[in-house]
Amino acid sequence: MDTYTLKPRHTLLGHMDGPHGYALCYLAWSPDSRYLLAAHESPEVRIWDAIHGTLEKSVNHSSNDAIMCGAWHPDGTKFVCGGTHGQFYLSDIRGTQHDRWEGVRVRSLWFQNDGHMILAADTHNRVCGFYSDDPKPYEILTESGDVISMCINDEGNMAVLNVANKGVHLWDLQDKVLVRKFQGLTQGTFNVYSCFGGINQEFVASGSEECNVYIWNTRREKPVAVLQGHTNTVSCVSWNPQCPSMLVSCSDDCTVRVWAPAAQYRSS
Repeated sequence: MDTYTLKPRHTLLGHMDGPHGYALCYLAWSPDSRYLLAAHESPEVRIWDAIHGTLEKSVNHSSNDAIMCGAWHPDGTKFVCGGTHGQFYLSDIRGTQHDRWEGVRVRSLWFQNDGHMILAADTHNRVCGFYSDDPKPYEILTESGDVISMCINDEGNMAVLNVANKGVHLWDLQDKVLVRKFQGLTQGTFNVYSCFGGINQEFVASGSEECNVYIWNTRREKPVAVLQGHTNTVSCVSWNPQCPSMLVSCSDDCTVRVWAPAAQYRSS
């Protein structure tokens, strides 16, 4: 979709092909916005060319897998992907598998900026770091409940986690301390995603099971805005990296909404 005209550029088809079509469960843009990684609870990950609207590569993994999350390497040629069946993988856009970690059930993955450490939120309520030359996890933090989703800021030193039945938590990854528990949102067990954004990434936004979008300043626990309009669970939100005042939300009400400041708050 063009963020200026709000009109679709391409429609990417094929995920429901065959006798066992799968619904999409995760999308991730490559760092240069050229490719789109699509996971859909099957062993296959599809890499789409977003410029031409064509399928670049279908990358298959173990037949017992259900890939539910992924993250791009900073160089834009490799990615990690995995799920809760017990392993995750490092592959490239040509389909070559470079590494594999066994015995790790992951709900969320992220690459640090150095391209060496992979952060994984697992089913033991932990966030751990992994290196390609070391199969052992490096434990960074342990939460008080299931980590539903994870987002890391651009500097790589802060993490925002959606925690089942607990809410949205902000962590300092360097000092390994819980910095803030954001108020206002009730997080159940649905897959809800949050993210950093705004100018200098000073804000956190999250969807909710209450049909609202919540926005917090990272320095305050109470929300600075609650955006209403959706009629079902808001599962995902994303800030526009080029236009920090633009926010997009996706809901189970089958709509995508684009948010921006009201006219009186916009700079001339």
